[in-house]
Amino acid sequence: MNLIHFFILIGLIGLVVAILLNHRRLVKKTQLQLKERFIQIDLELQKRNVRIPELIEISKSSLSQERPLLEAVVQTRNQASSALQKASLDPSSSEAINTLHLAEKEFQETLRQFLNKISTQANLMNQPKMVELLKIETDSQKKISTAIESYNHSITNYNNHFEHFPGSLLTPLLGLEKATPFRL
Repeated sequence: MNLIHFFILIGLIGLVVAILLNHRRLVKKTQLQLKERFIQIDLELQKRNVRIPELIEISKSSLSQERPLLEAVVQTRNQASSALQKASLDPSSSEAINTLHLAEKEFQETLRQFLNKISTQANLMNQPKMVELLKIETDSQKKISTAIESYNHSITNYNNHFEHFPGSLLTPLLGLEKATPFRL
């Protein structure tokens, strides 16, 4: 009888270890997907940030009276770039994602004001290079939105590990926390 209990105990321990290892494997796989999706956001935001100085340079002479707005675009772009670098180090960090969200939100608003000013300037809208850059910017915003949507889908998958058994029991024991979606 004791031998049977021993084998049952070994079997239960083996089952618990198998569940724990399988859950850990699934969480690691989802974390990797999360990082891959964030890399796409990072790439699209970096591409956009590289084009901003060119937009400013082309529009500088026509928008000379809007110097504070031009400076605000540069400043908020730099803040968003800095926040992006920090978030890139750990895309599952809620603090880093929230900081990026706030910086990007401010930059997006400033950029929107800037682009609205550009659209009111006929001399700028007649320049082929400006038209090309604005088209690229519009396409870029669509790509950024798609990348964010994909990232947030991965966040949902990741956070689902916290909601269902065995994750509801095991994930806190593994020291993992829910991730924060990225909103713009």
